[in-house]
Amino acid sequence: MANCIIGIDWGTSRTKVCYFVPGPNPQVSPVFFCHDQDWYFPSLLQLCGGQVFARTRSALGPMNQPPLEYLKSWLASEVDAQFLDVAVDDSNAKVLGNAGLPQTPRHVFCGFFLASVAQIARRHIVRQNESLATADFYHFVCFPSDPYGSGVLKDHFQKALVVAQTLLSPESRQALLTDPNSCFCNISYSDLEKIAWNQTAFSDKQLRWFLSPEAEAHLCSYTEELNAGPVALPAQGSDFLGVHSIYDIGASTTDISIIALWRSSNGTLEGFKCCSESIPCGMKSVEIKALQPLDVAKPWDRREDFIKGQLQSDNSPANVEFNLLLQKLKGSSDQLWQAAYGNLRAKKNWNLDHWAPDFIPPPRIFCLGGAGGNNTLKQRLSVPWHAQPAAKGSYSVSSLPVPPTGRWAGPESAAPFSRMAVAYGLVRRSQITPIVDPPPGKVLPQVAEPKGYPGMVKWV
Repeated sequence: MANCIIGIDWGTSRTKVCYFVPGPNPQVSPVFFCHDQDWYFPSLLQLCGGQVFARTRSALGPMNQPPLEYLKSWLASEVDAQFLDVAVDDSNAKVLGNAGLPQTPRHVFCGFFLASVAQIARRHIVRQNESLATADFYHFVCFPSDPYGSGVLKDHFQKALVVAQTLLSPESRQALLTDPNSCFCNISYSDLEKIAWNQTAFSDKQLRWFLSPEAEAHLCSYTEELNAGPVALPAQGSDFLGVHSIYDIGASTTDISIIALWRSSNGTLEGFKCCSESIPCGMKSVEIKALQPLDVAKPWDRREDFIKGQLQSDNSPANVEFNLLLQKLKGSSDQLWQAAYGNLRAKKNWNLDHWAPDFIPPPRIFCLGGAGGNNTLKQRLSVPWHAQPAAKGSYSVSSLPVPPTGRWAGPESAAPFSRMAVAYGLVRRSQITPIVDPPPGKVLPQVAEPKGYPGMVKWV
């Protein structure tokens, strides 16, 4: 039986999916939903008529009733107060109260959402390759990085994955209804309640759903392509390749990963993860300000264009909110850069052969997410966060490089890689062993080794 790896970038407002079939062909493909029209799946649920619906963008249409929104941060806020948004909590509580489901745990709704995304994605995959109709599907889902490795967020998100696997198991699959065109899934309130209190226990061998920190997906999306991709790096004679950082500005979180790269004496690309963290601030507050003039009943897919228009006006409420977001991001990012440089200095003491004597080149920063292409954001990130002697000059800021043909199916016009990169990295992430995150302010050597997948970076 063939295996198929599915990477699910569970975003606060939009969820993106990629898949990969292990074998001689290393190409990763994006999943398109609803007659191959949509490259993302709205991260929300509609409750009406005794049913819970997860709909693709094209099937969503006007929303006459408020949905359950911001599912990921809503779930995270139960165990981490940094993600708490009182307005979202109140809105979602009202939706559940009106449906008569105030006691149903949040992770059950989130598990249904993930199962729906996977079910519709599988149908797309099988349409593209009928031989995968009997494949064994493995799902890798991102979650916010635990900044201090406590595992609290991971354990909480794991509950949603158990619900998702339960819903897709042979014993419960009949409860998850999918329309013939694979544009939406639904489940009755009563069946969802049964799942909530009668979940299946899976052994390690039975598990088909796994969590991966968003920061690790970013790094795998970028570093795995350095040997095979179009990224311009110094010639092999140049030992240290500098500091590289990825900023992913999502709806509820901003994920920052900072890494150092160099070539070993045999030409192998090696990397040290200086710092990575999910900061609980994102574009959600900007979206709310931008959408206040927009009738909630108008089509959901008009929102992004409306937000872009609001950000082009200097004095609009959305633009004012965006600048407040950048100020908040700067304060959190300052601390992360400080920890990163501290870890770099400690690493230099561990292995002097890997470092140029007295100079660390200015970092290269890559932007992802809905705000990744914003010029104001790029300009702000180009200014050094610290007056470090080793960080002279402006930082280079650009979009994340697109993998070459043969490794990414694209096309860019239909599925922009800047928005698919995390799902792509989740698929690549499945090919290597876990990488230890050094918590901010701490210094931990990287001990995990890749499983020998072609083109992988060696983490030290």
